[in-house]
Amino acid sequence: MRFFEEVRRRNVHRIALAYAAGAWLLIQVGDTVFPAYDLPASALTVLITVLAIGFVPALILSWAFEWTAAGVRRDADLAAETDAPANKWLDRIIILTLVIAVGYFAVDKFIVDPARDAALVEAARQEGRADARIESYGDRSIAVLPFVNMSTDPEQEYFSDGVSEEILNLLVPVEELRVVSRSSAFSFKGEDVKIPEVAKALNVAHVLEGSVRRSGNRVRITAQLIDARTDTHLWSETYERELGDIFAIQDDIATAVTKQLRITLLGDMPRAERVDPQAYALYLQARYLFNTFVPESQARAQPLIDQVLAIAPNYVPALVLQLRTMISIDEHLAASPAFHRVVDRIVAIDPDNEKANSVRSWVALYVEGDVPTAARFLERAMSRPSADLEFLRGTSHILMGLGLTAEAVAVQTYVVDRDPTCIQCRYLLASSYRDAGLFDKAETMMQSAVELYPDDSPFRYALARTLLLNGKPQAVLEWIESEAGAQTDQLKALAIMAQHDMGPVAESRAAIRELVARWGDEHVDSAAEALAWTGENDLAFAYLDRLQAGHAFIAARRSQFFSRLHGDPRWHALLARHGVAPEQLEALAIRIRLPHGVTIVREQT
Repeated sequence: MRFFEEVRRRNVHRIALAYAAGAWLLIQVGDTVFPAYDLPASALTVLITVLAIGFVPALILSWAFEWTAAGVRRDADLAAETDAPANKWLDRIIILTLVIAVGYFAVDKFIVDPARDAALVEAARQEGRADARIESYGDRSIAVLPFVNMSTDPEQEYFSDGVSEEILNLLVPVEELRVVSRSSAFSFKGEDVKIPEVAKALNVAHVLEGSVRRSGNRVRITAQLIDARTDTHLWSETYERELGDIFAIQDDIATAVTKQLRITLLGDMPRAERVDPQAYALYLQARYLFNTFVPESQARAQPLIDQVLAIAPNYVPALVLQLRTMISIDEHLAASPAFHRVVDRIVAIDPDNEKANSVRSWVALYVEGDVPTAARFLERAMSRPSADLEFLRGTSHILMGLGLTAEAVAVQTYVVDRDPTCIQCRYLLASSYRDAGLFDKAETMMQSAVELYPDDSPFRYALARTLLLNGKPQAVLEWIESEAGAQTDQLKALAIMAQHDMGPVAESRAAIRELVARWGDEHVDSAAEALAWTGENDLAFAYLDRLQAGHAFIAARRSQFFSRLHGDPRWHALLARHGVAPEQLEALAIRIRLPHGVTIVREQT
């Protein structure tokens, strides 16, 4: 009993309670703050250990010393009676610490925790989707990394990149294999990233990497297939041949991959198209320049393509690259006779060429406004399943234009699954969701694009438009206010549209009429959208009538900002005038083949 009396007299129990409460509070704060400063998980362990070790010295010191009104004094120097003021101060400190601890617990439990739990649930959901994608193909998923240029000439990098891309292209048509796109696989080029990290980012079970050394007409190619989960080599081979054997090497590597992954092919293994080796090298160089997406470099690709076609006039990949180069230089060339001559030449060589027929369909719909012709060429382009992501991105626009909304969403979902680092692909899928009236999904997908590219103004603007469609005008106004340095006409119109949804209606309608009147002949489609959204139906139809060309209206009518006109008889009459009324599109009875494994879900909006 005397011992416990001494513990009470020396305030050891008070110090123990205050220390425990303070230590708990520090640990909780550390658990919240440390991740924000990117501190390792071990930092919290160190903090807990230090606090636990310090508990014993704290008790020893509290036994030997007393906290009095005159300050800290040795217990032996004090009289036997307790210093009451010191006891009161200790009690106040304990109560204050406990109040802070309880307050922190309440905030963490009822405010921070729900948001954190939601984030964890979403992360788990995304992780589950990634695992499901891998499991749906078993172990049969792969990323082909850019092969390393081992030549003495750094300018030969186009050749090493081209070889790896051609191997990827041979694997893509294998329906039993999920192959990540070139853009996602090549996004790791030049980075010192470990194979398991690459595989996790791309949601694949295997990675193919290698190197290329070219010297004159001799090539040395090394390829190795890696199980990304264990970071072990499954297969490796070195080929040293003449340049003319490059196609056989690519075939051998692609075949070896399918064998190692135990894939039972449903058809013949795709083979590289044979062409003159010199023409092939020039083609790889032209494609390398085009894939930089730098206008000056893309312009340099055209003379190289001309050289390829001078050697091999019927080499379809070079003709397709010529089409892509022409569009990248000037989109209006898609309506030129020269462009059509290239398309006709491809179709004459390969009548079922998917890319050429897709281009013809796109030109017919969005350049000429010819809906039946666009449908006919789209059918031919999609008469057989394709896994070419560039082709599928293009056809998704055509599918939306022809009213095949669910098909467009399914195709874009397939593309994003195989090109996870492609921000443009996420943007296009979000646009497809938005055009389909699936605003929640559109917002989520567009938000993911903005998070990856936070400084990209077009993505942020597209997200703001999606928020308005999704019934969040206040969020739109807050975003516009944050963009104070870039108040364009389109942003002003968007702000008025958001204010209209919040009221008062009369003022916003007057403001939008005044704004679009100042635009004159500019932004006719944007003016029509703003007028339709704010209930100025007569003016909206007047502006829509100003979209004289059929293709201009076909492109604009997909916008959900015209949804408030859909109940007006004039809207159906306008659709019918341009051949895109629901009954006209249904009468086309378009028959297409989607990529292997793609399912269509027709969701209610």
